[in-house]
Amino acid sequence: MAEELRLRVGSEPQWTRLVEAACREYLDIVTFPEALHDMVVGALSEACEELTRAASAAGAPQPFEAVFEREESVLTLRVIYNEAVPLNPHKAPNYEVPDSDANLEEIEVETLWLHLIKRRMDRVFFRVNGRQRELVLMKYPRIEGKSRQFWVMGLMPRLRSDLELDYPPGEENAAVPTGAILHDPKSGSVLRLSRSDAFIVRRFDGRTTFHDIYLEHSAELGPIAPAQLARIYETLEAAGMLARSGENESKWKKWFRWIIAPKLSIPRADAVVTAVHRRVRPLVNRWGFAALFLVGLSGIIPLVRNWDRFVAAAPELEKMIVSEAAWTIPVAYALMLVLVGFHELAHGVVCKHFGGRVPNMGIMWYLASFIFFCDTSAAWNFRQKSQRILVSLAGPLVTWASLGVIAWLGASSIGSPWLVVWALLAVIKAFSLAMNFNPLIKMDAYYMLMDWTGIPDLQRRSFAYVKKIFSRSAVVSGRPPSIRERRVFLIYGVLSALMSIVFFVWPLVTYLRRLAEWRASTGQLVVAALLLLIILGRLGQRAFAHMHAAAHQEHKIV
Repeated sequence: MAEELRLRVGSEPQWTRLVEAACREYLDIVTFPEALHDMVVGALSEACEELTRAASAAGAPQPFEAVFEREESVLTLRVIYNEAVPLNPHKAPNYEVPDSDANLEEIEVETLWLHLIKRRMDRVFFRVNGRQRELVLMKYPRIEGKSRQFWVMGLMPRLRSDLELDYPPGEENAAVPTGAILHDPKSGSVLRLSRSDAFIVRRFDGRTTFHDIYLEHSAELGPIAPAQLARIYETLEAAGMLARSGENESKWKKWFRWIIAPKLSIPRADAVVTAVHRRVRPLVNRWGFAALFLVGLSGIIPLVRNWDRFVAAAPELEKMIVSEAAWTIPVAYALMLVLVGFHELAHGVVCKHFGGRVPNMGIMWYLASFIFFCDTSAAWNFRQKSQRILVSLAGPLVTWASLGVIAWLGASSIGSPWLVVWALLAVIKAFSLAMNFNPLIKMDAYYMLMDWTGIPDLQRRSFAYVKKIFSRSAVVSGRPPSIRERRVFLIYGVLSALMSIVFFVWPLVTYLRRLAEWRASTGQLVVAALLLLIILGRLGQRAFAHMHAAAHQEHKIV
């Protein structure tokens, strides 16, 4: 539970002494390590003095708040002030200053006070909260007698209990695995861990300190910089993968979330996939994949042989859809769910074939429809690129084979109401297959392209690169892309933009133009209204997200 104290004072110099005294008293009450008191109070005093100077220079002597908070042994000091006070010298977001060990002679005078604070505190950053601004100072506890120790060394991190940590096949019990995949089933986030990262993260049990992890790492793998430990901690913290006290949801929140987005997982999913794999294992090879391809290709035969009959039956098909809708549409929908289940199971079986684990599989409600899901994130551990691509390819191959079977069934049902079922299924699965083989959206072909190019997070990085080209203000974080990556980003980003125009904007504009000519039926008007509501809702959501992000920026000083 957080222990918080708020103090609202004026920005005149005389109030700084009151803030210092209150801070010392607070540190005594919450029994923060005494060896760190002078560091903390000195940093806060430096911040208050600079705030006083900035407020006076700007002619805006407004009150500010000093907030002291301790939660899970971490001390957080927040100086909350009005936006009229120009306290933050860094205008660009995500601006990083040199480390606290940097030569102070090379630092600009305007930012020197921040570096003096950073030498006393562990983390220092500015935060925007509407019309208010915050300067946040954080101090982590140290082992007794080691007040100068690097800030992460005394922490005892713990992973969330629902995370999945998958190791390469055969290395589950290895003392030092060659790597691992950390998967968050709630957000879908996946982190690929190196050998060193996996060694460190598997010790996040809430009982082992970073200092102990550091010593173990030095003995097993060699020395590691404390800054590397801090990087891992901050990455997992930013991804929401670290456990915190009081993190468990209340029962009513869980029920509410389940009602909005129901999700049913198969118990012991990995055991189920293992049992299926045991029975179909002889088919999981190049000959099995070739057989699936040929089954799908064979669907051309009944189409060619019965083309005239299909054309002749087309006018009656529309009437049958209306007259037999009471049972044909539900049956077609049920069969579609079965085929989607086979599609996802195929991903899991091939993942299991190459030694991966399938921790989660089931069905959920998404975008007004039930969909199946299968967690094959363990495939990221496969060393061979071809194995990862085959895991992604397995599902579309099963869908392709099902299309061939549907074509044969449709040819045998001409003149029967069952033709409606097979026609609806054929249209749905053909569209699904086209989407699955479209690498410009995040479906199976996208992940195959990502494995083939060897570029992780391809879509987001491509959009960021294209945005950087057309907007000088855009910033792409991380290392600069290579020449090959820049070419891939440019091609992928431009093609994605063109796809959005061809497959979304152009049909929508054409449809709305027809409506403007007053030639639309009542049904078309209803569909147009629904489309407009969806588009406006989506645009409103994106606008709110941008506004919220702009109003709650964090300028972190590391």
